[in-house]
Amino acid sequence: MTVSYLANRVGITETHMSGVERGERDASAETLSKVARLLKFNQADVDLLFLSFGKFPPDVENFLSHNPQKIIRLVRKICEKRKKLGP
Repeated sequence: MTVSYLANRVGITETHMSGVERGERDASAETLSKVARLLKFNQADVDLLFLSFGKFPPDVENFLSHNPQKIIRLVRKICEKRKKLGP
């Protein structure tokens, strides 16, 4: 699969896709999702792709944006456990 083909299917320029591939340009979550689908990434690879661009994977982003109270409780529990364990 060529950079030109991927760029065309994803809807960005070949120059932009080349920059994304080399890590010189950023990519939107939508672009990363399209690339992952085209390359048939498994979930672990999708997660790594997103994290390598400093983004949360879509399922994590969705959870965080729709469950703020659960996140706060989870962080508190983690902090409490860390206190019990010590430094």
